[in-house]
Amino acid sequence: MRQRLLTALLFVASSLVALLLLELVSRAIFARSALPTLDEVNFYAEHVAGIHHLRDFDKWDTAENPRNFLYTVRPGLEDRAVRLLVQGDSWAEGLALNGSLERILLQRGMHDVGVVHAGTTSYSPSPMTLQLRRLRRRHGIQANLVLALIDQSDVGDEGCRYSHASVYDEAGNLVWLLTPKVDEVSAYDVRRRLFRYRYLHLEPIKTIALLNDLVLRHRLFPLTRRRGSRCGWGDILRFAETGFEAEADVAAFERTLAQYLTEVFAAPEVGQLLLVTHPHRRHFVADRYGPQFIGDVGALVRRVVADHPQRSRTRHLDFRGEFDDVYGERPLERIFRPLDRGSHLTAARQKAEFPERIVTTLVDMLRAGSP
Repeated sequence: MRQRLLTALLFVASSLVALLLLELVSRAIFARSALPTLDEVNFYAEHVAGIHHLRDFDKWDTAENPRNFLYTVRPGLEDRAVRLLVQGDSWAEGLALNGSLERILLQRGMHDVGVVHAGTTSYSPSPMTLQLRRLRRRHGIQANLVLALIDQSDVGDEGCRYSHASVYDEAGNLVWLLTPKVDEVSAYDVRRRLFRYRYLHLEPIKTIALLNDLVLRHRLFPLTRRRGSRCGWGDILRFAETGFEAEADVAAFERTLAQYLTEVFAAPEVGQLLLVTHPHRRHFVADRYGPQFIGDVGALVRRVVADHPQRSRTRHLDFRGEFDDVYGERPLERIFRPLDRGSHLTAARQKAEFPERIVTTLVDMLRAGSP
C-alpha cells in the first residue's frame, strides 16, 4: 500500500515538474515570438472598425507608435504651409516606406511641406474615403493638398472586395465597410488575427495558449473552417483583362471614385487633388499570367473627373501617356518587378523616376496656385 502511494506521489510530482518545465519552455517561445503587443492589438481593433483593414502588423514600427497602423507623418505638420496627404494602396505605401517623396521635395527646395502618409495595401476609393473622413474627424489631420494613387487593381477591388461589404446611409453616402468574418476567406482575416493575438496574450497558461493556437492555425475544428472564396488576381484584374465587359466592377469603381472626390473637397482647406495612375506591365506585353491588357483605369479616372463638380481643382497624372519620357528606353524588366502580379515598380524606379515625376507635378500645382 505504501509503495503504491509513493509511486502515485512520484508520478504526480514528476507530472507537475514536467508541466512546469513545459510551461517555462512555452513562455520562452512566447517571449521570443514576433507577436504584436496587446496595446498594438487593442489599437488596431479600435481603429479598424468600419474601414475593413489597416496596415499590416509586420511592416511598421507600431509598438512605439500605434498610429502607424493608420498614417505616418514626415517630417511634421506644425507650422507647415503645405500639408500633403498621400492615399492609395501598396503603391502609396511604398512611397511611405522608402521616404522618396520627402527626400525629393527637399531636393527641390520645398522645405515648407509636411507629408502625411496614409497608403495602405489594397486600399481603393471606398476605404480611402472612410480613411480620409476618420483622419479628419478623429485624428485632426487637416491637409490642404491631397495626392491619391489609383491602381489598376482598384476596379476589381471595388467590385469584388468592397462592394459587398459597403454600408450606405439614406442619402447614398458610404458610411461603413464591414470587416471580413472569422470564417470568411479573405486576404485580410482581421477578426481571426485579432482573436488569435488577444487570446495568446490573455491566456495566463502559455502552454494551453500555444496548443490552442496550433489548433486554430491548422483549422482542426469547425470554428476555423472558412467558407466562401477570396478575391483572387483573376477577379481583381478582370477589368484590365476584359475592358468594359466588367460592367459591375466599372460601375462600382466610378461611383466610389466620385464619392471620394466629393469627400476630398468636403473640407474647405483642401485646394487641390492630384490623382496618379500607372500602367501595368501587361498593358505592353502578354506574360505567363495571361494576355495583354485592354482595360486601363486611367480612362475611368478621366471620365469620372470630367463629370465631377470639382474637376477644375483635380489634376490627373497618367504615367501611361508619358511612359517613355519618364523611364526612357529601359526594358520592362528594369522597370517592373519580375513575376509580380501587381506589377509594382522595381526598387530603383520606385525611389527615382516615379516619385520624381509626381513631385514635379505637385510643385507645378503649388506654383500655379496655393492649395
